[in-house]
Amino acid sequence: MLLPPLDALGKTLTFLVLIASLVGVILPIVRGRNLSLSLAAANIAVAVLLLVAQAALPREMVSWRYGWGLVSIGFAPASLSSYPGLGYTLLTSQFVHLTLFHLGFNMVMLLLWGPSLEARLGTRRMAVLYLTTGVAAALLFSAIYAVLPVGVAGAGILLGASGAINGLLGGYARLWPDERIRLFVGIGLLPPMRMATLWAGLLILETALGLLDLAGVRILLLGPDRVAHFAHVSGLLVGFAMAPAILMIRERREPHRTRYDPTPLHILATTPRLREIFDQARKAEEPEVAAAWRTSLIEQARCPRCGGGLREGRSSVDCVDRGCAFRLALVTPSLTGLSSHR
Repeated sequence: MLLPPLDALGKTLTFLVLIASLVGVILPIVRGRNLSLSLAAANIAVAVLLLVAQAALPREMVSWRYGWGLVSIGFAPASLSSYPGLGYTLLTSQFVHLTLFHLGFNMVMLLLWGPSLEARLGTRRMAVLYLTTGVAAALLFSAIYAVLPVGVAGAGILLGASGAINGLLGGYARLWPDERIRLFVGIGLLPPMRMATLWAGLLILETALGLLDLAGVRILLLGPDRVAHFAHVSGLLVGFAMAPAILMIRERREPHRTRYDPTPLHILATTPRLREIFDQARKAEEPEVAAAWRTSLIEQARCPRCGGGLREGRSSVDCVDRGCAFRLALVTPSLTGLSSHR
């Protein structure tokens, strides 16, 4: 169906949403840090923009909604044949949410495991994983929409960052399956669970909910929930599948990412969980990944002398208690003879 020309308000909203989306991704890549916070800020900024426009220009917004509306900023597969220029909505749709609850839930999930993943994976790699899985989720949604009438509120429009966030979870579960995370739900904090367990559980749940929704089965007596569950499934699967390839992307080398021989750290691995982390630090081939496991080990271990906490310096691990003289030197492979192996 053809739509009337996009008016000045529609063009302005589209432009501002696109700018917020691009800044939310590009700025942290340039700075080399804080991708999760930047993405959350961009999502919130878009929500505030739409709320302010609604409050300041209620009549114009009604006209916009009944014209282009969310088609100009959300991903609407049915509109692409008539308006191929809407391809940019593969990006903007990841920053637009239908309700404040939708926004809040997604941002909590993003900030729950995003910063931890970024510290291990690197900002550039995480950005590629986020955008790629978000686009893949939208394309799968498009493929399903081509044969089945599914979509947000029945309109066939995909909105939200859920696909990309599930992609991050899939990548996390593939690269660090034994990492444990605590989830906050309506009843409070759940016990820590393995990332691999969380990924598998969500994959099964989202697939089941998607099938029930497509069949029109009532869920919790509320009817079809009209959530793009198969976009979530796509994110989980694509993130899991492409995670190893993401490690091939060159990441900015920071001073604290120097490759150290992890062998001296074995004295800190005093529990089964710490020994698992130590083994991961030894096996990691990428300096960034090895450094992330090393940091995780040091943060969770205790001082062998006094039982206090530990901190990682440039070339040593030291006890946080100034009265304790414990210091463990970190050495590079070249100092241990490892570099002589060809």
